[in-house]
Amino acid sequence: MMREPAFRTEQKAGAAGQRHPLPRKLAVVAVDLIEQRINDELVGYSSGTVSYGLGRFRELLRFSVKAGIPVIFVVPDDSYRADLGSTRVVPGLRSSAPGARTVTKGSQSAFLRTGLSGQLDELGADGLVIGGWDIQECVWATIRGALARHYRVITSEQICFSDLLCFEKARRHPGPYKSGPLADMRKEYQRALDFYRTKPGMTYYDGFDGLMAGLERAAGGR
Repeated sequence: MMREPAFRTEQKAGAAGQRHPLPRKLAVVAVDLIEQRINDELVGYSSGTVSYGLGRFRELLRFSVKAGIPVIFVVPDDSYRADLGSTRVVPGLRSSAPGARTVTKGSQSAFLRTGLSGQLDELGADGLVIGGWDIQECVWATIRGALARHYRVITSEQICFSDLLCFEKARRHPGPYKSGPLADMRKEYQRALDFYRTKPGMTYYDGFDGLMAGLERAAGGR
């Protein structure tokens, strides 16, 4: 009997980690990638500029559209983050997935009192690729919500953005963010990464190429 293919959780040390069966149906959940926030002045990206990170996310979206993987953008509603002003999705991302759905949320988690679960049920999705802003806050809350609902979750630092990385840059180079509880934020950032790498039901990729190769395997195995 042939074994079902599996993802490999990639650790920085290069050792194989958890192995999980392929989801039957994937969906991409893009959290809080809004025009008013995702720029080099307000957030950071682990492997370069925010523009570079957005380019990688566009690559993920284009692949998803080509592979028939549905995309859902999740954005905050006015009651949750009125300070953000416009919550329009970054135009370059929206145009990379023109048929994408949109869900609004009123808390950190994209699952709490939203229509996300219903849309995923309608799509028949049992595996979610989750990324966006902020890797240790709204993305993390959404991932925990997904795991609690028994979805397989795939993520990577390479498809996430963080306030912390911008704060750290500003501390090294004088700018608008010269102070703040950076030590606590760094602990939360590392705690989130450790969670993604070790939590049952998670598949985590340190590298973008590894993530895309894993998604290609998943798309080919459905």
